[in-house]
Amino acid sequence: MNVDEKISLAEVLSKELIGVERTEWNKCVEYFRNKNDLGKLLSLAKLLSNSPMLRERPQRTYQKIYEVLSKKRNQLEKMATTDALETFGYVSRILIGNLSKPIGGMLRETEPKTKKGGPYRKRRT
Repeated sequence: MNVDEKISLAEVLSKELIGVERTEWNKCVEYFRNKNDLGKLLSLAKLLSNSPMLRERPQRTYQKIYEVLSKKRNQLEKMATTDALETFGYVSRILIGNLSKPIGGMLRETEPKTKKGGPYRKRRT
C-alpha cells in the first residue's frame, strides 16, 4: 500500500472519528502495536465503551472507535501491521489538526471587550 492510499484511508477514518480525543486514540494504537491484532483492539474498545469505571465521554470515545474500526475491519486486516500502524499515525496527526479548527461558532470574529484602559495599562506608583 502506498503512502497516498494510507493517507486517504486515514482521512476517511478521521472524518468519522470527529470528537475522539487523541489521547484515547493513541491508547488504542499502542495496544494494537503491542498485540498486533485488530480483533483484540476491537474487543478492548467494546469493553471500555461499556466500562462503568470510565466517565461518559471516554465511553462514547471508545464506542466511536469501535464502530469506525469495525466498518473498516476487512480493509485494515488485509494490510500489513506496519502499514496499519502508519495509517493510524496519520489519523493521529489529522486529529491534532482538527483541534485547531473552529467547531460550530466557537471562533470569535471580534475582539473581546476589555476593561477601561485595556489589559496593559500603566501601574500607578
